[in-house]
Amino acid sequence: MWQELFKKTTQMISELNKNDLVLLSRYVPGGNDQRSRLRVLSSKAVNLICRIVLGNDIKDYTSSVFLMKREKLNMAVPICYGHGEFFIEFLYKLKKNGIKIVEIPYTHPADHEGMSKTATNIVRFFKLGFDYIVRILISRIRKNYLFYFLLHMIKKIIHKKKLYALIVKESYQGKKGISFFTENDANQQIGFMNHPKNYIIKPHKHQKRETKIFITSEVIFLQKGKLRVDFYDIKKKYLFSIVVKKNQIIMLVHGGHGFKVLEPVKMLEIKQGPFVSNKDKVKFDKIDEKRIKIKKI
Repeated sequence: MWQELFKKTTQMISELNKNDLVLLSRYVPGGNDQRSRLRVLSSKAVNLICRIVLGNDIKDYTSSVFLMKREKLNMAVPICYGHGEFFIEFLYKLKKNGIKIVEIPYTHPADHEGMSKTATNIVRFFKLGFDYIVRILISRIRKNYLFYFLLHMIKKIIHKKKLYALIVKESYQGKKGISFFTENDANQQIGFMNHPKNYIIKPHKHQKRETKIFITSEVIFLQKGKLRVDFYDIKKKYLFSIVVKKNQIIMLVHGGHGFKVLEPVKMLEIKQGPFVSNKDKVKFDKIDEKRIKIKKI
């Protein structure tokens, strides 16, 4: 496979002078796929669905082998969750944004034992196929990543119907305009703005008004490192822990919490004021490290 790719490098560089993205394709004239019959049929089926749902312009949505002009990458930053289905949405969004894409033929060699991780058994094979189809449909119906935002980028940490925390993932893109993640009556508001160049936010000032804050909530932006957050209920009973990573934002809303630095961190903390040191918080003993339960987010 790598020898084939190396031979194509010069041609890809040449084509990049006339296009924004050069894609190696198994399904344009001159291309070929030498893998097992089942894998070839499944790949062709996924690409057929792509062309029906997303358009006929691209023949090999699942290639994932491409060369692209660096300055065009911000037209559709790839959102890398799943196996390889993220590339389908990546290409679709680029095409929608007017990126000039050309496909050149290449031959995908037969897989050797241990070479592919796509389908180690038939159950996993069909599960991955389902994931691909879901991603195709999401790509078509999603507008400005709103659907993705609802499913993946904003994570609510809930225990017994109480919201303990709200996490904004590092890959969050945001829909055009203004999106607030909190309810209007929340005592801490957090939102995201996505505006084009030269967009004007009119001058304004905020009205003086009296509000009541019954409990302090914190917003932490993790600029660097990795931080474990331990959650406790209002009776100081340990519940579970999560790990917050670089460029993620977490708003802590309910119950108690503690932290452990897993990698050196730099973080920004925002909370309401005024700060009264002897009334703001009550400290208590942390959970034994042996009892830590990490909850995936």
